[in-house]
Amino acid sequence: MALTFYYSTVNAGKTAKLILDEHAYSSRGSKTLVLLPSVATSREGGFNLNSRAGLSCTFTPLSDNACPYAYFESLVSKPEVVFVDEAQFLSPEQIKGLCDISDKGGVPVFAFGLRTDFLAKPFEGSTYLMAWADRIMEVPTPSTRERHTFATMNIKINPDTKERVTEESPSVDVGFHYEPVSRKYFDLSKGWSR
Repeated sequence: MALTFYYSTVNAGKTAKLILDEHAYSSRGSKTLVLLPSVATSREGGFNLNSRAGLSCTFTPLSDNACPYAYFESLVSKPEVVFVDEAQFLSPEQIKGLCDISDKGGVPVFAFGLRTDFLAKPFEGSTYLMAWADRIMEVPTPSTRERHTFATMNIKINPDTKERVTEESPSVDVGFHYEPVSRKYFDLSKGWSR
């Protein structure tokens, strides 16, 4: 089996794809499991994962220190397919746990997430997914600020001033204060620093 990482920018339809893929498997009789890091559960109502397109499915929250493989092993009725949304928030140990579900459990795992935050810094979970996933797939999305251009970066917008945020602030911000843009528009000389 394989661990597949689907990555993109914000507003690319990653969650909608996850929900559609989960539906495709479950409607064919496969038992599925959808995991969501607990840090990302605050935007969801209850235990329903919701896409901006209006699709939803149920999820199981995964706490900061929980091992996905240990949780998988604890289940009496094992899932046949595992999905993970917001996988950029997972730790390296949790990414290893996803590898173990695939390698030891013999179950395909599909992880969805962002590569970088709004300051162009890689998320740790995504760094390890890029290094360890069997398959890496981009979910392409157009830039919100440029015509006919694909986005590869994220920018954060202050909801009060509508200005771009370029200084350190939390990467996890519940709400839709982010936009997908190209690297050229992002302008690494202005938006990134070590």
